[in-house]
Amino acid sequence: MDEYIESYLESRSEKSSGNTIAAYRRDLTAFRDFFARRGKNHPCEISLSDANYYVKDMKEDLTCATIKRRMSVLRTFYAFLVDGGVCESNPFAKVKSETYDTHEIAILTKREVEELLSQPSVFDFKGIRDKAMLEMLYATGMRVSELLALDLGDVNTKTGIVVCRSAKRERTIALYPIASRSLKNYIETARYLLNGSDTQTALFLNVDGGRMTRQGFWKILKNYAESAGITRNISPHTLRHSFAAHLLENGADAKDVQEIMGNLGSATIKEYIKYLKVKSKDELIKHHPRAKSF
Repeated sequence: MDEYIESYLESRSEKSSGNTIAAYRRDLTAFRDFFARRGKNHPCEISLSDANYYVKDMKEDLTCATIKRRMSVLRTFYAFLVDGGVCESNPFAKVKSETYDTHEIAILTKREVEELLSQPSVFDFKGIRDKAMLEMLYATGMRVSELLALDLGDVNTKTGIVVCRSAKRERTIALYPIASRSLKNYIETARYLLNGSDTQTALFLNVDGGRMTRQGFWKILKNYAESAGITRNISPHTLRHSFAAHLLENGADAKDVQEIMGNLGSATIKEYIKYLKVKSKDELIKHHPRAKSF
């Protein structure tokens, strides 16, 4: 992959500034690393479904503007490869723009979060598991892929610590007491009932005793959102965005939030701050004594 990236950048160097080339390199390196972690190291191995999956993953953390820029770079990168006879087709040319053009960071209000987290029943094993998953997401700001990749050995309910590992780094996150208790309850009761094998290492399991999937979690979240009366569309990473926005709203330092969330991009942090400014303005207008004056 590196050979083709360097050839592409060289072909653009005469028409683009140094800063632009550096931005192209960052975008293509992120693309390369994403698929390298999935065992795909040649650009021609990437299919349309892979391209759509990559866009879906980017939407978890990146702003619409950043996604558009990356898509533009990837389209021209593959056009370069097709023209050079390296690849037969350009998978990113076929990705529909509406899959990312309407991207907005969805943030729940604190009341909506409370309603959502109160939905799982603590009287059956699936509800106990679901409660622990939702509390963990809101407590840590993890990506849902990171949550579902956790193994039993990655958590310590006595200290309330969870170790989150990604391809590039490892970070340790402290859980608030409710999340820690929910996790402890799940491990000691529901997980035991779900675990069909003593060799299963996954922390969160489905009803078949296997590792919970993103699709399975999405369905669970959708059902609880409906029962909580949340009418707008939310996705698994909505709790991640809400976690960050609420921390910032309560006075947390932006750099600390970035670190906790795994070096979250500064562009996304700016989107959270923009949301809080709009919210602050709305609250001022709503509660100002002369706001309803005629």
